[in-house]
Amino acid sequence: MKIKIKIKAILLISLIAFCYGQNADSSVLYQKAINTVDGDKALEIYEQIIQLNDNSDYYWLSILKKAELRYAIGSYIQSSTLLKEFNVNAPSHLVTDISKELLYKALTAAGEIKTAKEYPVSYTHLRAHETLRYLVCRLI
Repeated sequence: MKIKIKIKAILLISLIAFCYGQNADSSVLYQKAINTVDGDKALEIYEQIIQLNDNSDYYWLSILKKAELRYAIGSYIQSSTLLKEFNVNAPSHLVTDISKELLYKALTAAGEIKTAKEYPVSYTHLRAHETLRYLVCRLI
């Protein structure tokens, strides 16, 4: 009887992990990458997470962190490609104004100014660039 209950519990946990795409390996690896001081090593770990699981929040957060690291080292084209993928395809609870603004900065730095204008930016970002000639609508 106890064995059947344990088996059912294990199957239920496996089913939940499968449905939600989260697993302990991804969370442990993500924490390891966050704590890693060496950027190249962190990039390797983020890539490992991406290869492990494309349904989890850790997958999307790893894409974001990889894009941030690429931006920091000056690989603006690679960064903008990753940020486009993140901002367009990631679950909405992960996409923030900061990730949208970083996409805009990466596109601009990569020389893709025309493309940068196609992506929406936050109201706060618009207000930061407000001038007397260019007023931002406040009817939000």
